[in-house]
Amino acid sequence: MSNILLIGFTNLFQMPYLKNFSNLIEQQNITYDIVYWNRFGIDENNNLKTNNTFIFNHSLDDDSNGLLKIKGFLLFRNKLIKVINNANYSKIIVLTTLPSFLIYNLLIKNFNNRFIFDIRDYSYENFGVFKYFLNNIIKSSSFTTISSKGFKSFLPESDKYVLSTNLKINNSLDNKFFLNKLLNFNSNKVTIIYIGAISYLEMNLKFLKLFGNNNNFNLIYVGHGPAKEKIKEYCHMNKYSNVSFHGRFMPSEKLKYYKKAEIIFNLYGNDSTLTKYAISNKLYDSVNNYMPILVCKNTYMEKESINGNFGYVVDLENINTPDNLYNWFLNLDKKKFINNCDTYLQKTVNENIIFERNVINFLRKP
Repeated sequence: MSNILLIGFTNLFQMPYLKNFSNLIEQQNITYDIVYWNRFGIDENNNLKTNNTFIFNHSLDDDSNGLLKIKGFLLFRNKLIKVINNANYSKIIVLTTLPSFLIYNLLIKNFNNRFIFDIRDYSYENFGVFKYFLNNIIKSSSFTTISSKGFKSFLPESDKYVLSTNLKINNSLDNKFFLNKLLNFNSNKVTIIYIGAISYLEMNLKFLKLFGNNNNFNLIYVGHGPAKEKIKEYCHMNKYSNVSFHGRFMPSEKLKYYKKAEIIFNLYGNDSTLTKYAISNKLYDSVNNYMPILVCKNTYMEKESINGNFGYVVDLENINTPDNLYNWFLNLDKKKFINNCDTYLQKTVNENIIFERNVINFLRKP
């Protein structure tokens, strides 16, 4: 019998934050199971030291219609309830918001103060009923982790929030590589990389209209997502020769692609609650790999990266933006930039220590 159940709402490769919890559980020599949704119908290398891994195999694309999503949610709910009822778990860790709503009654009645609620994004927080349930789940949790302090702008007031960042420190060899790459940059072209779930079509098309076939830049798209094919079609139609595409990647391959680039793309607009207040994992990739990050104005990403002096705010309405960015990068005070990254990195490490203490206390609690 396992003590703890981890619940994931998508494939393992899309949940790097899962390791924030599983590593600590394993370090404490506590047995645990995991149940997750295999949305992409793929076999994944599972290096987790679980007693049992329960996989819900049901394909569902990000751009599927509402009825298909509801059907998938209900089927996944049945899977969760079956897994929970067939075991005697002492604690639960729920990754992301929606699965906590699917098992709302179980959490509130059977696991009061015995579960961690992990909030990674914004979904339906402005809807009245959803807001009511959310407030009760947070109150009933042992504590609630958030991936961005900006989320406090739309979440209920609570003293249970703990920041949980998805930071993975590079080893010394990788760290040295990125330092040397920045300090010894001598190319005529700067490479910008978009890595992850490829979405936000409108922002990408605006970006490509400015940067496509610009002799100062190469553009790399790595990953898969609802906007990828339309972006590829747009590039083909406009005969952009400086744009390349790569398919899905495993988390272990991320650094391989970052080593091909100098600047990280993180332009998702500011017209939604999520894009305004979320902190992208790319923020930590930026400081960890000594790579400037492109951000949008009036976002929490702007606040963090500009205050930390390692970000660049992009104006996609200004035709001079590519020249401005190119000149900014060439004239970058690299040693000062490296120091800024190191300072922010240490701040993040300190925040993670607080998170880890909370999780360990939760695990040890009777």
